Amino acid sequence: YLRAHPEIDDLLITGGDAGQMPFERFREYVLPLLDDPKLAHVKTVRFGSRALTFDPELVLDPAYDPMLELFGRLHDDGIQVAWMAHFSTPRELLNPATLAAVRRLQAHHVVIRSQSPIMKHVSMFEDDSGRIDVERSARNWIDLANIFGMLNIGFHSIYCARPTGEHHYFCAPLAEVHQVFDTVYRSLPSINRPS
Repeated sequence: YLRAHPEIDDLLITGGDAGQMPFERFREYVLPLLDDPKLAHVKTVRFGSRALTFDPELVLDPAYDPMLELFGRLHDDGIQVAWMAHFSTPRELLNPATLAAVRRLQAHHVVIRSQSPIMKHVSMFEDDSGRIDVERSARNWIDLANIFGMLNIGFHSIYCARPTGEHHYFCAPLAEVHQVFDTVYRSLPSINRPS
């Protein structure tokens, strides 16, 4: 498919958790990008993964070394490897294992970006009346964005929970999400803003 569509320059590996993908399977997917000149138009391989949030030890384990080496090979061949993380609060990011995993990936030329779910009870906080506390919720996102900037993590996007599972518990009214996002966007320097 990629050979027949040279307009495609970005390969997204997701479903389940791409960070947990066995090395052999990942190698099968990406070695043709290195070996086949007809695939030279693919310039980015993106991983959709929550592993940095829930299992950073995965990246720290020596068993992950072959994956890191392959990330480096892709980089050396001109292919960007982007790890699409999912951070919604500073607390998810500011723990020693996650910070070490971020640094380890970055040392192997992996670009880390966060596509961040905005969820009531996680990153949207209620006041005593049960309404979204816009200022407190915005402060969470502003702090997170500034930490991203310090750690050289791109703030790719904020998105709302999809209607799956217990989404009704996590969803906030869009008008309140907009208020929070507007406050965040106006409060951050342009370089730290989500798209």
